Amino acid sequence: VINQFGENKYSMTRKLNEYSIFVRNNIAIQIIEKIRSKSKQFMSEFVSTRNAYGFVSSERGSENEFPNSLKLISSGGIGYVSRNEIVKNADTIDKFKVTIGKVVPSNGEVDVTPEMGYRVITTPKIYGPREIFTESYMLLSSFDTIIEAENFVKFIISKLPRFLLKQTLTSMNIAKDNFMFVPKMDWSKAYNDEELYEYFDLSEEEKDYVDKIMRPIDLSQNSGEDE
Repeated sequence: VINQFGENKYSMTRKLNEYSIFVRNNIAIQIIEKIRSKSKQFMSEFVSTRNAYGFVSSERGSENEFPNSLKLISSGGIGYVSRNEIVKNADTIDKFKVTIGKVVPSNGEVDVTPEMGYRVITTPKIYGPREIFTESYMLLSSFDTIIEAENFVKFIISKLPRFLLKQTLTSMNIAKDNFMFVPKMDWSKAYNDEELYEYFDLSEEEKDYVDKIMRPIDLSQNSGEDE
């Protein structure tokens, strides 16, 4: 497999059926091998299947809150539903949940170039106990504490996890299997780009490559690409 970026060529002899998908990028293969050598679990085991709670995107729930109701977040705002309406993932209702949009932002980033940098995901959001959402959002994981949820958000917006996710995308839709190379970490700790690079022993060339093609996500600003 030969990749060419400008004047630079990267050649590697490898098995094309090593993974369930074909990873085109040779540098990505090197990074994936390092991730897999240190990780035993991956986020594809924890991300929910589509439509986490059984409510389609058009569902709005009741306009008015009622006793013991749950908040239903949709693209149209907030409605209210009964707990007994939940048909999936009921064990996560009373936990903190981290979500992203179910599609890659900017219409799948089809017009984005490496020089511009890729986002891959919308800005993650944290929802608390008794808050659920429609099919418009993906449930990435649930947590017992807000600290764990916040640490996970810091991890998933880092460049390396999004780079790993990008290697599996074949359309503008994101599914749980796309997280097959994203490692599960200890969520009691917070991580940033440099700490992840060091933990997984990335070379300077590998770090530079990830840095060049992945755009930072700033949680303090609304980029206009959140939905």
